This record gives sequence, structure tokens and C-alpha cells, in this order.
Amino acid sequence: MTEQKFVKSALVVDDDPSICEIVAEMLEGDGFEVEKVHAGEEALARIAEKFFPVIVTDIRMPGMSGIDLLVCVKRHWEETQVVIMTSHATMDSAVTALKGGAFDFIQKPFQSLDVISNTVKKAYEKSALLMERNQLVDALSQRNKKLVQMNQAVREMAIKDELTGLLNYRYLKEALAQEVEKSKRYQRPLSVMFIDIDHFKNLNDEFGHQFGNHVLKEIAGLLVNTLRQSDIVARYGGEEFFVIMPETNRDICQLVAEKIRSKVEVHHFEDKVTGCNSHVTISAGVASFHEKQTPGVDELILIADKAVYKAKSQGRNRVCIFG
Repeated sequence: MTEQKFVKSALVVDDDPSICEIVAEMLEGDGFEVEKVHAGEEALARIAEKFFPVIVTDIRMPGMSGIDLLVCVKRHWEETQVVIMTSHATMDSAVTALKGGAFDFIQKPFQSLDVISNTVKKAYEKSALLMERNQLVDALSQRNKKLVQMNQAVREMAIKDELTGLLNYRYLKEALAQEVEKSKRYQRPLSVMFIDIDHFKNLNDEFGHQFGNHVLKEIAGLLVNTLRQSDIVARYGGEEFFVIMPETNRDICQLVAEKIRSKVEVHHFEDKVTGCNSHVTISAGVASFHEKQTPGVDELILIADKAVYKAKSQGRNRVCIFG
């Protein structure tokens, strides 16, 4: 159903035009906007175009019966309340209608027109309450959805590096502590690599910090595209990156580090905004959890850092293992 304005309206359905007139006149006196149709099929076509809080329908009509109309209405228009008009001969059907979701039934011939008025007023009030409830539920759902999105955004800001989109140093330490604990508990391999961009200060001095930022983002992209989804890659700080590789021994980690080093070496770094371009190299150090008698988080980072220092002291643009 397309969203419609909620107005005080009712649809009267009866194959007897005189009954339609009587009911419509009574409801119009109560302030309802009333429309009349003479078949269930006509009613369905009309409510597909316009929302009616209340439908007053005869139970027996040629073609679609009031029960069939009720079933269709309740399947698609929850807030709409259906009042059944029935004669003595169809009381069993009226009970069936109530079980099927009808609001109430009015017995024909009408003993009092006030019965029509009071029943339809109560049906309208229920429809209005259901509509208000559903609107509140929708509003709360939207607010909760926005709250979840805001919380996610805050978390993203807390754990990610703004420039590269990689995880930041703070979250890296937490993630590494968790992976070290897993490695201890399950006796599984865990390796890390520390990556440092060679001569990055000279790059900034020659081309400016904007190009330097471009290089950082490009290398971040190369790392993400080379590593597995299960690997954790972070910007350690400045021109340094750190990678955690669960379920990976030191030899495999060294091979991956060499693959990354080779990719960076042949990559052409070009910033279309500044017009600057250059080739860049990296030095990388690899460490494994099981070396040095199962080091902790800080010790593991320190070992990988020493391996980077070894790579730089040996001429840069290479991968080394400390020791």
C-alpha cells in the first residue's frame, strides 16, 4: 500500500444500494468521509488506491464475499478495521469473521442506527491507535538504525587511521594481544612484519607532504590487496606499517613480505593532483611468535623493529629477520 494521509474515512460495501445509503448517511453525520461500492471486487480496487481506516461490509454478496474481502484486507492493510454486516441466517459466518480479524459485526435488519455509529467510531479509534503505534515503532526503528550507524562511525574513527583507512596503532596493540593469546592457547603459529618506507623524509622534502600522503595511501592499498582477509594491517605511525599474520610461520611471512617489497619497488607512484611522481622502496622486518621463547606483544614488536633496522643497515629495500 502506498502511504496515504490518515483521515476520518470509511468505505461501505453492500450489493444493496439502500443499505449503503443508510450506513453512509449515518456515518457522514458522525463526520466521516464515506465512499460506497456494491461489490467486494470494487472495494479491493478502491482500497488499493486509498487508505480507509474502517470498512463496513456485508457478509453475503455476489462474487467476492465479505469474508473473502476481510482476508484480503487483513493480509495487506493491518490498520484497517473491518466491520461485518450480517443477518440472523449468517451468524456462524459472523463468528468466523471475528476469528479472522474482523473488528465486530452489526446485525441486519438494524435494530438501532446508533449501533452502526458506535461500532464504527470504536473501529476508527482502534485503527488510529494502530497507525500511531506503527508510526512510533517505525520512528524508533529509524532512530535505532541511526544510532547503530553513529556508533559504528564512532568506532571506525576510534580504530582507523584517518589518512589510509587502515587500523591505527591503538587498535593494533589490542589486536596483537588477542592474537598472541590465541597463539599461546592453541599453540598455533603467528608472525608479524614491520614495514618502513625508505627515505620518506627526503620524499616529503623534495615533493611535499601532499605527495607523501599519496604514497602512504598507495602503499596501504598495496598491502590490503596483497594480504589475506584474515591478516591484520595497520598504520603503525608516520611512514611505518605493521602486519599481523595469524596461522603463519616465519618463513611464509618472509615470503609475503618479499612479495610486498617487490610490488612497491616496481609500482609507479604518481599523484595527479600535484603532478609529482617517484619510485619508492620499503624495508621490512619479520618476527614470529615462537621465537625468543614466546615473546609478549611489546617484545614481538621490538623484534620486528630490530629486523627493520637490520634491513636498513644493510642498504634498505630488503626483508630481514632479526638474529
